[in-house]
Amino acid sequence: MKLKNQILLLCLVFLLSCRQKSVVLPPLSQADKASKTTDTSKKLPTTLVETITDDLNHDGKMDEILVWTSDTTGFDKVDIKIEGLATKSFEKEDGYADIDTIFLKNNSNSIKSKRVFVYKKGEKSIVMLFTPVRDGGYDGPTLISITKNTINVNVPKEVEIPIRIFDLNKDGVVDFIGTNWGEMESVVDSLDANIGSYRPYFVYSLADGCKIDLKLTEQYNKEHYVWAGLTNTQNIRVLYPRNGGKPKIVK
Repeated sequence: MKLKNQILLLCLVFLLSCRQKSVVLPPLSQADKASKTTDTSKKLPTTLVETITDDLNHDGKMDEILVWTSDTTGFDKVDIKIEGLATKSFEKEDGYADIDTIFLKNNSNSIKSKRVFVYKKGEKSIVMLFTPVRDGGYDGPTLISITKNTINVNVPKEVEIPIRIFDLNKDGVVDFIGTNWGEMESVVDSLDANIGSYRPYFVYSLADGCKIDLKLTEQYNKEHYVWAGLTNTQNIRVLYPRNGGKPKIVK
C-alpha cells in the first residue's frame, strides 16, 4: 500500500512540474510604455499655407516666399525664391510662429502677412521669422538678409525678445534691437513700480552679418534703459515703473 501511495505521489509531482508556469512581468516604465505604444495618429502632409510675392532684392522682378506647415499650429518651413538665385529653405525643428503682436506696434511690415515680417532699406530686405514662446522663452528670431545676389541668415543668440528693426543712427545701415526675459523680484506699490533683474538691450548692425554694435548698444541703453554692461544679471536690481517710464538702478 505504501508503495502504491509513493508511486501516486511521484506521478503527481511529475504532472505538476510539466504544467506551464505563468510569467509575471514587472510594470513598464514610462519610457518603456512610450517605446511599446504604437502611434496611430497620422502626421498631416506638408501643406503650402501662404505664398508671398514681392521684389525682395530690388531688381524689378518678382520673388516668392513660400510658407509650409505640417500641423495645425504655426509653420515649419519657409522657401525663399529670388529670381536668378538658388532657392533657399529654412526649417526649424519646433517650428516658427506668427509675428509677435507687440513687435508690430513699433515696426511696420512691408508685406501683408501675419507669419513673415519684411523690412526694406535701400537695396536690402530683411526677412524675419519668429519662434514660438516656450517655458524657457524664445530661441531668438531668424534674420534673413537679401541683396541683389546674396541671401544670408543670422540668429542673434543673445536675444530672446525682438524690439525694433530700423536705421537707429541714420547712417544708412539697418540695426536690430532686442533684449531678454528677466526676473521680477518684488513690487513697490508706493512707487507704482516693480523691481527686477538687469537685462540690457542689444543693438546689432546688419551691415555685414549680424554683429553687436557696442557704441550704439551703450547709447541706446543709457537713453531708454540703464547701462551696467552687456551681461544679464540678478545681482543688479532695476526699478521698472509700471507706467512705462525710464527704469533706474536700485542702490
